[in-house]
Amino acid sequence: MLFGLHEYLVGNTKYITFLRNPVNRLLSFYHYVEKRPHHRLYNDVFGRNLSFHEFIEQIDAGDLHNAQVRWISGLEHGTEEEMLTQAFINIKKHFSFVGLLEHYDVSLILLSKIHEWGIPYYRQRNKGSYKFAKNNIEERTLELITQKNNADIKLYSLIEQELLSNKNKIKFLNIKLPILRFISKILYSYKLKKLRIVFYKRIN
Repeated sequence: MLFGLHEYLVGNTKYITFLRNPVNRLLSFYHYVEKRPHHRLYNDVFGRNLSFHEFIEQIDAGDLHNAQVRWISGLEHGTEEEMLTQAFINIKKHFSFVGLLEHYDVSLILLSKIHEWGIPYYRQRNKGSYKFAKNNIEERTLELITQKNNADIKLYSLIEQELLSNKNKIKFLNIKLPILRFISKILYSYKLKKLRIVFYKRIN
């Protein structure tokens, strides 16, 4: 969704978002559409059997062209420079945190520190497996993605630099990361899930 929801809310509002490496995001989006026949782009892409390269090359939609900068800026039809500039303004003024999916655990620890949430935990949902596809993306496709997502790449790079700098300031990170991963794994393990179901049935 485009930036601007806070205008419809009462009181002080701050945004939290996670960026994704543009190459990873577009590859994931391609397969996301593939699995959803009712998606608005499905017929344009898979009705014509477009390859990933052809998807990037031929589909003219904001989802494929600097989508993250577009959404954060709130400028659906702005120029690349306008959207990137406005995105930075919005982040500085309205966002309490911008994390990165490729550094998810570190991002969560930084976010929890800002809001004093303690050690967080999470469950992975809708996780795709495109490792083989990612390792076999053609160079011409990577170049095309760069051309069409230059602003997204710039934003991601700057946020990554800031995140990695803040990462070095986290005390006991080498202890906190294993704890986060262990808690997340335990809380959503198969055995614990069965125990939760049994407990729920007994109290109801």
